[in-house]
Amino acid sequence: SLRITHYALRITINVMLKNFKIIILIIVLYISLPYISFAGEEEQIKIKAIRDTIEIKKTGAAEITEEIQIEDFNKKELCLPVNYIWVEIKSAVIKETGEALTCSIKTLEGTDYIYLNLDNKDVNEKTIQINFKDPAFLIWKNAGPGDFGIYTYKNEYRNSTRMVIEEYGMEVILPEGFIINSIVKSTPAFTGKDPEPPYSFKNLSDKSHIYIKTKNLSPFKVCSIEYSFVEKKNSFILPVASIIIMILFLVFFRDLVM
Repeated sequence: SLRITHYALRITINVMLKNFKIIILIIVLYISLPYISFAGEEEQIKIKAIRDTIEIKKTGAAEITEEIQIEDFNKKELCLPVNYIWVEIKSAVIKETGEALTCSIKTLEGTDYIYLNLDNKDVNEKTIQINFKDPAFLIWKNAGPGDFGIYTYKNEYRNSTRMVIEEYGMEVILPEGFIINSIVKSTPAFTGKDPEPPYSFKNLSDKSHIYIKTKNLSPFKVCSIEYSFVEKKNSFILPVASIIIMILFLVFFRDLVM
Protein backbone atom coordinates (compact mmCIF):
# COMPACT_ATOMS: atom_id res chain seq x y z
CA SER A 1 0.00 0.00 0.00
CA LEU A 2 2.96 2.34 0.67
CA ARG A 3 4.26 1.75 -2.88
CA ILE A 4 0.84 2.57 -4.37
CA THR A 5 0.58 5.73 -2.25
CA HIS A 6 4.09 6.84 -3.23
CA TYR A 7 3.38 6.16 -6.93
CA ALA A 8 0.10 8.12 -6.77
CA LEU A 9 1.86 11.03 -5.05
CA ARG A 10 4.51 11.16 -7.79
CA ILE A 11 1.84 11.22 -10.49
CA THR A 12 -0.02 14.02 -8.68
CA ILE A 13 3.14 16.14 -8.34
CA ASN A 14 4.02 15.66 -12.03
CA VAL A 15 0.52 16.70 -13.11
CA MET A 16 0.66 19.79 -10.86
CA LEU A 17 4.05 20.81 -12.28
CA LYS A 18 2.80 20.46 -15.86
CA ASN A 19 -0.31 22.53 -15.06
CA PHE A 20 1.84 25.17 -13.36
CA LYS A 21 4.08 25.45 -16.45
CA ILE A 22 1.02 25.79 -18.67
CA ILE A 23 -0.37 28.57 -16.45
CA ILE A 24 2.95 30.45 -16.54
CA LEU A 25 3.09 30.10 -20.34
CA ILE A 26 -0.46 31.45 -20.70
CA ILE A 27 0.37 34.46 -18.50
CA VAL A 28 3.51 35.25 -20.52
CA LEU A 29 1.62 34.98 -23.81
CA TYR A 30 -1.20 37.18 -22.47
CA ILE A 31 1.24 39.91 -21.41
CA SER A 32 3.12 39.73 -24.72
CA LEU A 33 0.06 39.55 -26.98
CA PRO A 34 -0.37 43.32 -27.55
CA TYR A 35 3.25 43.62 -28.66
CA ILE A 36 3.22 40.49 -30.82
CA SER A 37 -0.07 41.14 -32.58
CA PHE A 38 0.76 44.76 -33.44
CA ALA A 39 4.46 44.34 -34.22
CA GLY A 40 3.96 45.08 -37.91
CA GLU A 41 1.99 48.23 -37.17
CA GLU A 42 4.76 49.57 -34.92
CA GLU A 43 7.27 49.14 -37.75
CA GLN A 44 5.12 51.14 -40.16
CA ILE A 45 4.06 54.02 -37.90
CA LYS A 46 6.32 56.24 -35.85
CA ILE A 47 4.84 58.86 -33.56
CA LYS A 48 7.58 61.47 -33.57
CA ALA A 49 5.93 63.83 -31.09
CA ILE A 50 2.67 64.62 -29.30
CA ARG A 51 2.11 67.91 -27.48
CA ASP A 52 -0.96 68.79 -25.39
CA THR A 53 -1.87 72.33 -24.36
CA ILE A 54 -4.63 72.35 -21.73
CA GLU A 55 -6.21 75.67 -20.75
CA ILE A 56 -8.43 75.25 -17.68
CA LYS A 57 -11.37 77.60 -17.11
CA LYS A 58 -12.75 78.70 -13.72
CA THR A 59 -15.75 76.39 -14.25
CA GLY A 60 -13.38 73.38 -14.46
CA ALA A 61 -13.91 73.02 -18.20
CA ALA A 62 -10.86 72.98 -20.45
CA GLU A 63 -9.90 73.86 -24.01
CA ILE A 64 -7.36 71.28 -25.23
CA THR A 65 -5.15 71.49 -28.29
CA GLU A 66 -3.23 68.36 -29.29
CA GLU A 67 -0.53 68.39 -31.97
CA ILE A 68 0.75 65.10 -33.41
CA GLN A 69 3.71 64.51 -35.72
CA ILE A 70 4.11 61.12 -37.42
CA GLU A 71 6.56 59.62 -39.90
CA ASP A 72 6.55 56.80 -42.47
CA PHE A 73 2.77 56.66 -42.51
CA ASN A 74 0.93 55.17 -45.49
CA LYS A 75 -2.47 54.17 -44.13
CA LYS A 76 -5.91 55.74 -44.50
CA GLU A 77 -6.77 55.51 -40.79
CA LEU A 78 -5.01 56.30 -37.54
CA CYS A 79 -5.93 55.60 -33.90
CA LEU A 80 -4.36 57.76 -31.17
CA PRO A 81 -4.67 57.84 -27.36
CA VAL A 82 -7.52 59.82 -25.81
CA ASN A 83 -7.05 60.75 -22.16
CA TYR A 84 -10.15 62.81 -21.41
CA ILE A 85 -13.43 61.37 -20.10
CA TRP A 86 -16.08 63.81 -21.34
CA VAL A 87 -14.15 65.13 -24.30
CA GLU A 88 -15.85 66.69 -27.31
CA ILE A 89 -13.88 67.04 -30.55
CA LYS A 90 -14.24 70.50 -32.07
CA SER A 91 -11.94 70.23 -35.09
CA ALA A 92 -9.07 68.28 -36.65
CA VAL A 93 -6.82 69.73 -39.36
CA ILE A 94 -3.40 69.40 -40.97
CA LYS A 95 -1.74 72.44 -39.41
CA GLU A 96 0.51 73.31 -42.36
CA THR A 97 -2.25 73.25 -44.99
CA GLY A 98 -5.45 73.84 -43.01
CA GLU A 99 -7.06 70.74 -44.58
CA ALA A 100 -9.85 69.33 -42.42
CA LEU A 101 -9.72 65.71 -41.22
CA THR A 102 -12.57 63.40 -40.24
CA CYS A 103 -12.16 62.72 -36.51
CA SER A 104 -14.22 60.89 -33.86
CA ILE A 105 -13.93 58.88 -30.63
CA LYS A 106 -14.10 55.09 -31.03
CA THR A 107 -13.92 52.30 -28.48
CA LEU A 108 -11.66 49.35 -29.36
CA GLU A 109 -11.20 46.42 -26.98
CA GLY A 110 -12.70 48.49 -24.17
CA THR A 111 -10.36 51.47 -24.69
CA ASP A 112 -11.29 54.86 -26.19
CA TYR A 113 -9.19 56.14 -29.09
CA ILE A 114 -9.12 59.19 -31.32
CA TYR A 115 -10.04 57.81 -34.73
CA LEU A 116 -8.77 59.77 -37.74
CA ASN A 117 -9.91 59.08 -41.30
CA LEU A 118 -7.21 60.75 -43.39
CA ASP A 119 -9.07 60.52 -46.70
CA ASN A 120 -5.83 59.77 -48.59
CA LYS A 121 -4.28 63.03 -47.35
CA ASP A 122 -0.50 63.10 -46.92
CA VAL A 123 0.39 63.65 -43.25
CA ASN A 124 4.01 62.51 -43.38
CA GLU A 125 6.29 64.97 -41.59
CA LYS A 126 3.32 67.27 -41.01
CA THR A 127 1.45 68.24 -37.85
CA ILE A 128 -2.07 67.00 -37.12
CA GLN A 129 -3.85 69.48 -34.85
CA ILE A 130 -6.95 68.40 -32.91
CA ASN A 131 -9.02 70.77 -30.75
CA PHE A 132 -11.09 69.36 -27.89
CA LYS A 133 -13.44 70.70 -25.28
CA ASP A 134 -13.78 68.94 -21.92
CA PRO A 135 -16.70 70.34 -19.85
CA ALA A 136 -15.42 68.81 -16.58
CA PHE A 137 -11.64 68.53 -16.85
CA LEU A 138 -10.90 69.79 -13.34
CA ILE A 139 -13.23 68.48 -10.62
CA TRP A 140 -12.96 71.25 -8.03
CA LYS A 141 -14.30 69.22 -5.11
CA ASN A 142 -11.58 66.61 -5.72
CA ALA A 143 -8.87 69.27 -5.83
CA GLY A 144 -9.63 70.97 -2.52
CA PRO A 145 -9.18 73.41 -0.99
CA GLY A 146 -7.22 71.89 1.89
CA ASP A 147 -5.18 73.57 4.62
CA PHE A 148 -4.28 77.20 3.93
CA GLY A 149 -6.55 77.15 0.86
CA ILE A 150 -4.25 74.83 -1.11
CA TYR A 151 -5.64 72.87 -4.06
CA THR A 152 -3.91 69.72 -5.37
CA TYR A 153 -4.50 68.12 -8.77
CA LYS A 154 -2.95 65.58 -11.11
CA ASN A 155 -2.92 65.48 -14.91
CA GLU A 156 -1.95 62.23 -16.63
CA TYR A 157 -1.37 61.12 -20.21
CA ARG A 158 -1.37 57.38 -20.97
CA ASN A 159 -0.01 55.95 -24.22
CA SER A 160 -2.77 53.44 -24.95
CA THR A 161 -1.37 52.58 -28.40
CA ARG A 162 1.17 49.87 -29.31
CA MET A 163 3.57 52.50 -30.64
CA VAL A 164 6.38 54.39 -28.94
CA ILE A 165 5.91 58.16 -28.71
CA GLU A 166 9.41 59.57 -29.21
CA GLU A 167 8.62 62.88 -27.50
CA TYR A 168 5.60 63.85 -25.39
CA GLY A 169 4.95 67.24 -23.81
CA MET A 170 2.11 68.71 -21.77
CA GLU A 171 1.39 72.32 -20.87
CA VAL A 172 -1.32 73.07 -18.30
CA ILE A 173 -2.60 76.64 -17.98
CA LEU A 174 -4.42 77.38 -14.72
CA PRO A 175 -7.56 79.53 -14.55
CA GLU A 176 -7.01 83.25 -14.12
CA GLY A 177 -6.65 84.20 -10.46
CA PHE A 178 -4.72 81.07 -9.42
CA ILE A 179 -0.96 80.56 -9.03
CA ILE A 180 1.16 77.44 -8.69
CA ASN A 181 2.43 76.68 -5.21
CA SER A 182 4.62 73.62 -5.85
CA ILE A 183 5.14 70.45 -7.89
CA VAL A 184 4.14 67.47 -5.73
CA LYS A 185 5.44 64.64 -7.94
CA SER A 186 5.81 63.62 -11.55
CA THR A 187 6.23 60.70 -13.92
CA PRO A 188 9.01 60.58 -14.97
CA ALA A 189 10.30 61.49 -11.54
CA PHE A 190 13.12 63.94 -10.92
CA THR A 191 16.12 62.14 -9.45
CA GLY A 192 19.54 63.29 -8.33
CA LYS A 193 21.06 61.75 -11.47
CA ASP A 194 19.08 64.04 -13.78
CA PRO A 195 20.70 67.32 -14.87
CA GLU A 196 17.30 69.06 -14.64
CA PRO A 197 13.72 68.13 -13.73
CA PRO A 198 11.31 66.99 -16.47
CA TYR A 199 8.89 69.73 -15.35
CA SER A 200 8.85 73.48 -14.85
CA PHE A 201 6.31 76.19 -14.08
CA LYS A 202 5.82 79.95 -14.44
CA ASN A 203 3.54 82.27 -12.49
CA LEU A 204 2.93 85.12 -14.92
CA SER A 205 0.91 88.27 -14.39
CA ASP A 206 -2.17 86.91 -16.17
CA LYS A 207 -2.00 83.09 -15.87
CA SER A 208 0.22 80.30 -14.53
CA HIS A 209 1.75 77.60 -16.74
CA ILE A 210 3.00 74.10 -15.88
CA TYR A 211 5.16 72.06 -18.27
CA ILE A 212 6.24 68.43 -18.31
CA LYS A 213 7.97 66.39 -21.00
CA THR A 214 9.33 62.91 -21.55
CA LYS A 215 11.04 60.90 -24.27
CA ASN A 216 10.32 57.41 -25.65
CA LEU A 217 6.94 56.95 -23.97
CA SER A 218 6.41 53.20 -24.35
CA PRO A 219 3.04 51.48 -24.88
CA PHE A 220 0.79 51.62 -21.79
CA LYS A 221 3.21 53.93 -19.92
CA VAL A 222 2.20 57.32 -18.51
CA CYS A 223 3.49 60.85 -18.23
CA SER A 224 1.94 62.77 -15.34
CA ILE A 225 2.30 65.85 -13.18
CA GLU A 226 0.75 66.47 -9.73
CA TYR A 227 0.85 70.04 -8.46
CA SER A 228 -0.57 72.33 -5.79
CA PHE A 229 -1.99 75.79 -6.41
CA VAL A 230 -3.77 78.57 -4.56
CA GLU A 231 -5.87 81.62 -5.30
CA LYS A 232 -3.81 84.77 -5.62
CA LYS A 233 -5.68 86.42 -2.75
CA ASN A 234 -4.63 83.54 -0.47
CA SER A 235 -1.03 83.29 -1.67
CA PHE A 236 0.25 85.44 1.19
CA ILE A 237 -1.07 82.93 3.75
CA LEU A 238 1.68 80.38 3.16
CA PRO A 239 4.69 82.58 3.97
CA VAL A 240 2.84 84.16 6.91
CA ALA A 241 1.93 80.71 8.25
CA SER A 242 5.56 79.58 7.89
CA ILE A 243 6.77 82.60 9.88
CA ILE A 244 4.18 81.98 12.63
CA ILE A 245 5.18 78.31 12.90
CA MET A 246 8.85 79.31 13.13
CA ILE A 247 8.12 81.84 15.90
CA LEU A 248 6.07 79.31 17.87
CA PHE A 249 8.85 76.75 17.55
CA LEU A 250 11.40 79.23 18.91
CA VAL A 251 9.08 80.17 21.80
CA PHE A 252 8.19 76.68 22.94
CA PHE A 253 11.50 74.97 22.19
CA ARG A 254 13.95 77.77 22.93
CA ASP A 255 15.71 75.60 25.53
CA LEU A 256 16.48 72.97 22.90
CA VAL A 257 17.66 75.61 20.45
CA MET A 258 20.00 77.18 23.02
